[in-house]
Amino acid sequence: MEQFSRRSFLKGAGLAAVGTAAVGLVGCGSAAAQEQKDWWMPEAWDEETDVVVVGYGAAGVAATITGLDAGLGVITLEKSSEPDGGNLGCATGCIQTCMKPDDADGMVEMLRHFNQGSVSKEDGDVLYPAIVEQEIEAGAWLDSLEDLEIYWVWRDYGDPSRMTGEVAWSERGDAGGSELFGNFHEIAVDKGADIRLATPAKRLVQNPETKEILGVVAEGSGGDIAIKAKKGVIMACGGFEGNPMMQQWYTGWGIHLFPWGTPHNTGDGHRMCVEAGAQLWHMDCSEIGSPCYRLPSEQVGCSVSMQSAGHFPDASSWLFVNYKGERFVNETKNLSHAPQHTRKRTVWYDMDTDTYEFSNLPYWMVFDQATFDAAPLYIQSTKPKSLVSYAGVHQLLGQEWTNAWALEQGWIVKADTIEGLAASMVGTSPSGTKYEGVDAAALAATVERWNASCEAGADPDFKRDPETMAAFGDGPFYAIEMGMGMINTQGGPKHNEHNQTLDTNDEVIPRLYNVGEFGSLNGGNYNLGNIAEALTTGHFAMLHAGDLEPWDASDGK
Repeated sequence: MEQFSRRSFLKGAGLAAVGTAAVGLVGCGSAAAQEQKDWWMPEAWDEETDVVVVGYGAAGVAATITGLDAGLGVITLEKSSEPDGGNLGCATGCIQTCMKPDDADGMVEMLRHFNQGSVSKEDGDVLYPAIVEQEIEAGAWLDSLEDLEIYWVWRDYGDPSRMTGEVAWSERGDAGGSELFGNFHEIAVDKGADIRLATPAKRLVQNPETKEILGVVAEGSGGDIAIKAKKGVIMACGGFEGNPMMQQWYTGWGIHLFPWGTPHNTGDGHRMCVEAGAQLWHMDCSEIGSPCYRLPSEQVGCSVSMQSAGHFPDASSWLFVNYKGERFVNETKNLSHAPQHTRKRTVWYDMDTDTYEFSNLPYWMVFDQATFDAAPLYIQSTKPKSLVSYAGVHQLLGQEWTNAWALEQGWIVKADTIEGLAASMVGTSPSGTKYEGVDAAALAATVERWNASCEAGADPDFKRDPETMAAFGDGPFYAIEMGMGMINTQGGPKHNEHNQTLDTNDEVIPRLYNVGEFGSLNGGNYNLGNIAEALTTGHFAMLHAGDLEPWDASDGK
């Protein structure tokens, strides 16, 4: 419940004072003026601490641990009811610094090249050297955490589109992001972290005169909680991939992208920071994930995704076809962390300007009995050192996927002939157009051409690797409607080299910080690894906030 402000109380008190003696009015007026001066403050602070951290993923846990090690009071707020680690909890767990300690200048120029002007030259001249230096120093900080079980390797992709640098993996059984976050969480708990689960931040408390951020109002189980942050507030609350409307505004262009990561990233921080006067940047930058299965993804609210092209047997008889019954892409091309990852570079976004429908949506995976029998289309579990989804980590489907079970659910459709399958392929375009089947003759021609390509050992249309190609056998045949996954968004408030949030005039909003993918340095391209960026920025933001004098030091409020 929203607390009464002093302003609302004074309005009532003012009415009650009518008719009071003049001398009394003078005295009350002076007191009222003083009280009304601070109308924007909570009626009372329920709690106070040095720093409030909003969000408990990679950036949030880094900030929390850093603050505790510095002897600061830290309260960490988390929207989720469990410490699931945000997007780190369903990622690879690869801490890719992308940095060469002996070639810092080269790394700066590489970052400048990758971002292609999405960070201005003036900003880049400050931000790029800072993040390079900080990520190098963050590696030493991680090594200093006694109970952090990681090991470092050097990675050279041999690819100019990928950054070479030091990479850390969890030592916990060759594990992924959920185990890595679990390691960080154990460290934070052992240090006495005050982590408030199921306690989302609602709004920032800001002095309208100085623009300082003084605290946070959060939603607790018993109502609103006003928490004074004497030194600062660090916003580590992730992106907006779990907010369909914000997707439409900034990244989706009519297409709903099912998030791989936590569904709790719904843009709450964007709203709070904009209310405080923050300038936003990189809102258009999102990373496309692998294709997903649309109907089960809708059911659980996040991506039920294909694992990767390599998940299927080397030679597999399956294709992607659009609503016209035609192939439109190399089905095995990996979209994740690759140069073609952004939405502007994928054929899924091709538009037919005559009909103003997407040229290739809706689309389906079409396959034969051999592929149906070979492996489940979806593995609902974490997969070491690979990108997985929140749905898999948290077992949201409720049971292990089998293709027979998916057929029973109606997600997979089946027919004895290609023509019969075409009639049963029902899908919906982003505009809401319903397709009751695809062109049977076109689909039959597509499969016939595919079989001929398999026999010839080459795919002249989309250059699919012959090692992944197998001809369709006799019926029955199967199809499942597909969707698109999104790994995460990068946009959020613009910040400086200390991760202080900037307003629309590029001025610092005092005592407010934003870190991690909530306002990432990644602009039009994704090449600065989010996990390393989150750990680094969370760490250094807390160090900077910890050096500030408490805002209430002089007045005792």
